[in-house]
Amino acid sequence: MNEEALEILRALKAGQELLIAKVDGIDIRLAKLEGYCRLDGLKQKS
Repeated sequence: MNEEALEILRALKAGQELLIAKVDGIDIRLAKLEGYCRLDGLKQKS
């Protein structure tokens, strides 16, 4: 497993929400909630 993947797993284990990508003004965030992982795409206001 590469170092970036390990950093993501460590942050999720600590309960942090992560911005993992930004595509065409849409934020892709990954969060761990109560043992589940959630992936959200949120469009930001311009």
